[in-house]
Amino acid sequence: MVTSFEMEPKCSFWRLCLLSSLLCMSVAACGETQVILPPIMPTYARTSTLIPSETVIAPIHTARSILTPSPTAEPVRLPYYFVEDFRDDLAGWSHFVVGNQETEDYKLYRERGRMIYMIDAVDTGVYQIYDEQSYSDVRVDVQAENVGTLSSVSILCGYLEGWGWMEYNITSQGLYSLRHVNKNGEISLLHEGASLSINLGEDMNDYTLICSASRSVSLFANTRQLYYRDSFDVPVGRVGVGVWAYDLHPVTVEVEEIEFSDPNIEEIIQ
Repeated sequence: MVTSFEMEPKCSFWRLCLLSSLLCMSVAACGETQVILPPIMPTYARTSTLIPSETVIAPIHTARSILTPSPTAEPVRLPYYFVEDFRDDLAGWSHFVVGNQETEDYKLYRERGRMIYMIDAVDTGVYQIYDEQSYSDVRVDVQAENVGTLSSVSILCGYLEGWGWMEYNITSQGLYSLRHVNKNGEISLLHEGASLSINLGEDMNDYTLICSASRSVSLFANTRQLYYRDSFDVPVGRVGVGVWAYDLHPVTVEVEEIEFSDPNIEEIIQ
């Protein structure tokens, strides 16, 4: 009969053997087992993109061009004395309306080498001014033909915006006048008359106005002197031409030519 005291060493021995076997089996298994670790997620830091130190960037050189400056264009200087025959584009001219200033019942255009004035309004004057020059001594010759009803042609000199202008006015009925028109279009009569030298009705006429630096004014029709006045101050100013319509309209006047020249009365009087 085996007592419990005798069995204790045997159980301990077997326990040790069992533990040893288990330990060996565990060690053997460790030699064959692969341990898989969870992946380490990379951490991204926010950094600036830098150019590697070994990268060499060629410097940008701005070429300094050496150019010969182009000559400054001289402003186009329109002529002082000349003939306007209306065959080319009008350079240096402007126009305005006197009298019935609100009207739009007029036409001003070039045709057949002439400047055509058509006015279909009462007491209306349409003027053209040569803006590029101012004159103290000038002769203005105008060839004009009346092809409509009663009308008048005006030649002016001494045009200044704050003063007005001096005007030689000739009607198709043979009447003429010298008058001052102020900046508001108000007319002051200085002289008036009539002449058989003026072709009446629908006809061509050559009119001449001389505004002289010697303080005189001369009026001519078809080379005949109609009036002369000295000791008469006309300011240095622009020159031009105009056409008037009165009670009867429409009015049509065709201006064939305007000439600005150096005044010489001896060339006019025959």
